[in-house]
Amino acid sequence: MMAETRTSGEWRTGWPALIAGGAGIALTTIHIYATGLFIQPLEAEFGWPRAEVSSAMVLPSIIAFFLTPIGGRFIDRLGARRVALAGTIFYCLAVMALSFTASWIFSWWLLWALMGFALSVLSPAVWSTGVASWFDRNRAVALALAFCGTGIGASLVPILTNWLINNYGWRGAFVGLGLTGLAVILPILFLFFFDGRRATKGEDKVEASAVPLGGYGVREGLRSRAFFRLAVAGFGGTAAIVGVLVHLVPILSTYGVDRTTAAWLVGLVGIPSIIGRLSVGFLLDRFSGPAVGAVSISLPILSVALLVLFPGNVPAAIAAIIILGLSIGGEYDAVIYLSTRYLGLKNFGSLFSYIAALITLGLGLGPALGGLVYDLSGSYQLYFAILIPIWAVSGLMLATLGPNPHVSES
Repeated sequence: MMAETRTSGEWRTGWPALIAGGAGIALTTIHIYATGLFIQPLEAEFGWPRAEVSSAMVLPSIIAFFLTPIGGRFIDRLGARRVALAGTIFYCLAVMALSFTASWIFSWWLLWALMGFALSVLSPAVWSTGVASWFDRNRAVALALAFCGTGIGASLVPILTNWLINNYGWRGAFVGLGLTGLAVILPILFLFFFDGRRATKGEDKVEASAVPLGGYGVREGLRSRAFFRLAVAGFGGTAAIVGVLVHLVPILSTYGVDRTTAAWLVGLVGIPSIIGRLSVGFLLDRFSGPAVGAVSISLPILSVALLVLFPGNVPAAIAAIIILGLSIGGEYDAVIYLSTRYLGLKNFGSLFSYIAALITLGLGLGPALGGLVYDLSGSYQLYFAILIPIWAVSGLMLATLGPNPHVSES
C-alpha cells in the first residue's frame, strides 16, 4: 500500500515537469529535423553545394562538446528551471538568427556556431534533471515518456517548416520556427517546468519533491568507475547507432534494396523507437538496470547481421529496421536512467553534462565515420566490422556497472 501511494504521489506531483520537459525536448529537435528542408532553398539562392550546407551541423556538436559541462554546473547551481527558461530563449533566438544568412558561406557556418552555444545551455541534462527530480520508483518510464518529445518533434517540425517556407520563404521560416518556440514552448516551461531539487529547498513555489537527492560530489563522480562506463557506453552506442541511421538508405541500397523501397523502409524506424523507449523504461523500473541497458544498446548487432546475411531481402531488412528502432528508443534512455541511479541527483546536472557532451560529439562523429569508411573502402562491410565491437563494448560497459552505490536512495 505504501509503495502504491508513493507511486501515485510521484505522478501527481511530477506530471507537469514531465509534460513540459517533453515539450522542451521537442523544441530542441528543430535544428535537426528542419535543416534538411532548407538545403534546396539555400542551394537555389546562393549556389552552395549541399555538402557545405549540411556540414554546418558539425559545428554545434564540437562547441557543445566543450561547453556543455559548464552548462551542467549552472543546472546544479541555479536549478533546471532557470537554465531551461534562459536556454529556450537563447535557442529560439539562435534559430531566428539563421534568417540573417548572407551569400558568404561563412556567415551560415558562424550562425550555426551560435547554435552550438545555445545547445550548450539547453543540453539533455536540463530535461533529464528536471524530470528525474520528481520520480524515483517510476523514473525510467517518466524519462521515456519525456523523451518521446523527440518523436513529436520528428513528426511536427518538418510539416511546420515546409508550410512556413512555402508561405514566407526560407528566411521567414527560420523566424517563424523561433517565434513558435517562444510563443508555445516557453509559456509551457514557465508554468510547469520546475526542478524538484529546488522545490525541496523551498526555492520554487510548488509542492516539494519527495525524491532523495543523494549521490557523488562532482570530483568524486568524475573519478568513479560508474561514470567511466556510462560515458563510454553513451558515446560509443550513440555514435554507432546514429551513424547507421544517417546512412541507412545508402546501406540498404548497397545491399540490393532499391532506393525508393529503402526510403520507405527507413520511415518504419519511428514507431519501433517509441515502443522501444517505453518498453525499456518499463523494464528498467522493474528489473536489473545494467542488464536491460546492455541488451538495449547491443541490439543493433542483430540488425547488421540480418543485413549482411540476407542482402536484398526486404523482410530481413524490415526486421533489421524494427530491431534498430527498438534500440534507438531504448539505449539513450537507459544511459540517462542509469546515470541518475549510479551518479545520484545531488550533482546530476554537472556530472551528466560531461556524458551529454560525449553523446553530442558522437552524434557528429558517427555519421562522419560511416562516410569516411565508405569513401575509402567502397562498401559498408568495414564500417559494420568497426561498429559491432563498439556496440559490444558499450553493452559490456553497462553490464559491468556492478552494485548501485546509491541504492539506499530507492
